[in-house]
Amino acid sequence: MGNSLSTTSERLSCLQLNDLPRATVQHMLSFLGGGSALCFALAGLRCLEATEAAFSGSVPPASGEYLRSIPGLFIYAVYNLKLSFNEAWMNRAAEWGLMHEMKVLRTLDPPSPWGKETSRLAVVHGHLDVLLWLRSKAPRCPLDFTKCLPEAKHHAGVRSYLTKGLELLKAVEQWDQKRALELIADGADVDTLCSYSGVTYYRPTPLGHALECDISAGQLFDVTKALLVNGADLHPSGGENILETATGTGHLESIKLLVAHGADLRDCYPFTSLLAEAQGQTEECVKYLISVGADVNDVDPDLEKSVLTDACSKGMGPLAIWLVVEGGAHVFDEWGQSPLWHACNNGLRSVAELLIAKGARTTATFTQDRWVPGVPRVYKSVLTVACEKGLSKVAKMLIANGALDAVGEGIIDAPLAAATARGFTDVVELLEAER
Repeated sequence: MGNSLSTTSERLSCLQLNDLPRATVQHMLSFLGGGSALCFALAGLRCLEATEAAFSGSVPPASGEYLRSIPGLFIYAVYNLKLSFNEAWMNRAAEWGLMHEMKVLRTLDPPSPWGKETSRLAVVHGHLDVLLWLRSKAPRCPLDFTKCLPEAKHHAGVRSYLTKGLELLKAVEQWDQKRALELIADGADVDTLCSYSGVTYYRPTPLGHALECDISAGQLFDVTKALLVNGADLHPSGGENILETATGTGHLESIKLLVAHGADLRDCYPFTSLLAEAQGQTEECVKYLISVGADVNDVDPDLEKSVLTDACSKGMGPLAIWLVVEGGAHVFDEWGQSPLWHACNNGLRSVAELLIAKGARTTATFTQDRWVPGVPRVYKSVLTVACEKGLSKVAKMLIANGALDAVGEGIIDAPLAAATARGFTDVVELLEAER
């Protein structure tokens, strides 16, 4: 080893290394030994220039690959060079267990990104300290515990860490609150991510499972609280939508807990948190979310459906009236259906009257039912729907606000036929008077 170092030192002394600190040279030598290939790659170049060239890919591929595999040059580049540090840098640092260098990479502007391979390499090479740092706080470096467990068979500490996380997930899935709380207190990973047959499970994290069990009764509310207190991620890498999961259960206390820990009120794709709640028919949750800042006019980006439209379509009259009072807008979804159309269709007379009084458009008369392939489209006006339901006062208000003008000449027959067929004589008389 002494001859090797001597030979390397002699070769390095022949190169132009004026801008390389002596400590860095010593650090490199401690890693490299007699690296003749390094000397060949650096021949005729300053060390700094060679390092920049190696990491920018401007040297021959064989030399560049060799240089990128040298810990000494890697460390030098992290602390001294202004490069674009991509995910590959984090992966290499995780492989070598260079936790301090990983911290430096994450503090850069922009920070070096990481991915699933980063944490997997820490597992494979048994670097428990690096793995714990990667998983220490949200946003955590992604890690599939199920896939990585077999790769940790030779590293007892890493294997124990992964096993404990999977045990936590299993305890929550089985509604074993006592065992789950014990594992959380013992340091189990609160964001354990599990996949089955290579496909991420729909509720892949302990928090997602706990919230799903909190339907009405909140069976695992204490577990949910413990997970959040211990830093469970509200945006886990498995793609799970935590707030949407909670709003789907209708358990108000769980929703309040998530909001208190910083849940984004607009983080329910494809539905907003409000729309998810309207689907669950839990008025208290909708009102709470609006009270803490959710937009009463949130619209589903796919269906262009507002929470007011959703409430009217589900016949939730009291909630619809409350939403109108709070400023809910009269907007049309992708099918041309409006809150007023749905209110009439569901016989919500007071809601329809309030919407008309608030200036809801009656001139956009033709709305269409959902189209089914092979079935002719059926077009109905708001007036036709009101007449079908026998809402004579609503029909009178619609006519007074120009509904007949918008329906057009001759098409009064549709609402008249609907009222006649259902025996609503008062509506028939109203329409006959308008002929």
